[in-house]
Amino acid sequence: MNCVNSSVMEGTQTDNYQNRTKELEKYVILDTDREPVFDRITQLASFICNTPMSLITILTDDRQWFKSKVGVDIEGTPIEHAFCNYAIAQKKLLEIHDALQDNRVSKNPYVLGDPYVRFYAGYPLIDQNGFALGTLCVVDQKPRRLTDYQREILRLLAEQTMELIKLRAHKEAYQEFFELVPEMLCAVDSQGVFLRVNPAWESVLGYPIESLIGTSIFTLIHSEDVASTKQAIETLNQGNVITGFVNRYRDSKGEYRTLRWNARSLKGIIYASSKDITQELASQKALMESNQQMELLIELMQRHHDRMKEYTYITSHNLHGAASNILALSNLLAATPHDAQLIAALQETAQKLYDTIGRMNALLDTDITSATTNKKLLNLHYAVQAIISTFFSYRTEKAQIKVEVPSHLLVPAIPAYLDSILYNLISNALKYSRPDVPCQIQIRAYTTGDSVVIEVSDNGIGIDLKRYKHKLFQIGSRLEQSKEGKGIGLFLTFHQVETMGGKIEVESQLGEGSTFRVYLPSTLQ
Repeated sequence: MNCVNSSVMEGTQTDNYQNRTKELEKYVILDTDREPVFDRITQLASFICNTPMSLITILTDDRQWFKSKVGVDIEGTPIEHAFCNYAIAQKKLLEIHDALQDNRVSKNPYVLGDPYVRFYAGYPLIDQNGFALGTLCVVDQKPRRLTDYQREILRLLAEQTMELIKLRAHKEAYQEFFELVPEMLCAVDSQGVFLRVNPAWESVLGYPIESLIGTSIFTLIHSEDVASTKQAIETLNQGNVITGFVNRYRDSKGEYRTLRWNARSLKGIIYASSKDITQELASQKALMESNQQMELLIELMQRHHDRMKEYTYITSHNLHGAASNILALSNLLAATPHDAQLIAALQETAQKLYDTIGRMNALLDTDITSATTNKKLLNLHYAVQAIISTFFSYRTEKAQIKVEVPSHLLVPAIPAYLDSILYNLISNALKYSRPDVPCQIQIRAYTTGDSVVIEVSDNGIGIDLKRYKHKLFQIGSRLEQSKEGKGIGLFLTFHQVETMGGKIEVESQLGEGSTFRVYLPSTLQ
């Protein structure tokens, strides 16, 4: 299959380059072997865009060739079947949401037949002269749209791919140069005066050979390298061999070239060979910068993975209570099938479960790079009351819950996070009550300095902080093994508070109860 198939485009020009194959020669990329550095790009694109297929394509005058591919078996396609023609012509992202609805590609055999391409998004690989070599593209078998986040990552990956292609071209040119051109060879006397040089000197530095004979090397050496070069000559005159010595020579244009030397002295004459490593050093620097960008993309991908894992934890933990309520109501309803009050309660609980799932999905859609931009000003009194109402009366009928939260108090927070924090703290207060003492819970909120403080106190069994304080907020930590739970509630609470720029404190005495205080910034930061 080809990721980039379209109907025949008679007379369509990909861009204003009439001889694409000739233009591509300088990059020494066409029909080369697969390379891990490019395969990592397509793997990242497929992973981040959540598509089964991803390719790096190169377009010549008559064909489309795949430098790297994920989910595709063939090596390329005829040029007249390439979606990428459209992408490189417009020099920006091309996104086809449903190929069957797009007149440009709706009759393509790969749209109408196997593998039934429906979605395509391709970003052109453009060099510094505006020439588009091909694209980085992702493909799916179902209609869809990329998120703004995925489009931005696809753009960054495409630019990174172009940088890697240029670096690869520099490397190829550099290797070819030294294979075809002899090294720079010279003979100088013990004071550093040229006695003889080979033609490579003229090729590299631009000076006629005759002009160098009888000239001191120190007339060409960078002033900062004079002292180290004199020391090297002294070392050679003492009969020692030097390898890998580096200094800079001024060329005929007034620019400095960096040379690496191997040399030895025989009978008062120093024989030396050198290589021009100026381009090599520049390529190494550029490669280091490219690797740093790649590390940044990998880090972003890891953060996305962590958020998906957190979403799973929140869903399994926070929906458990609502599901338990529905189950309990269903059992009661089965015993009293004509109880209208129970039916209303069941409907209310189901609605709350639906709303909670909606908040979880909203959480998943939030921008993983910025918690601040996802905050909203929320009425804390309303949020507390809404969470309390999720605990059906069979859990709270013997509990006294006192709420002291100003009705006008607003707190900047991520809605799903605030719900989860309140749910976990109140749920724990109910769960860890003393069986012989009526459960009393006090929920307070107030402002202090630049923070909004949420305080949840109970008269439950309490926590042995000397024993458990160091692992209180660790995942899997359960302070009372006899109680039902997975040990993730306080872990989630701690992480969510920190993500919103806050902190959490706890005070507790065994047999007397616990108080949790959550401090959240009072303003959007």
